[in-house]
Amino acid sequence: MISNKLSLPTAFAEICCRLHLILLSVRLVTRPSFNGWGLRCGSIEQWLGGLEFGEYAPRFAENDIDFAILGDLTDQDLEEIGVASLGHHRKLSWVIAD
Repeated sequence: MISNKLSLPTAFAEICCRLHLILLSVRLVTRPSFNGWGLRCGSIEQWLGGLEFGEYAPRFAENDIDFAILGDLTDQDLEEIGVASLGHHRKLSWVIAD
């Protein structure tokens, strides 16, 4: 029985997203398409949270960024919406890249 506020599918999605970022950071997987992770994570907010970039969720929401346009984001777009940390910027770029 799950005692916290997360449902089993949500908890599983967060675990998958976090595991993927760990594997990506140690280069055990290649840069994936965002589509597969987006479908597993459900929303941009969950996806970013699973990647431990939840602090950017409001910025993505304010700019109406969803999975339909996520793949079109450029490095400049990430800078414009406030992803200032070079490390965060690069990691998000890797995950978004096709």
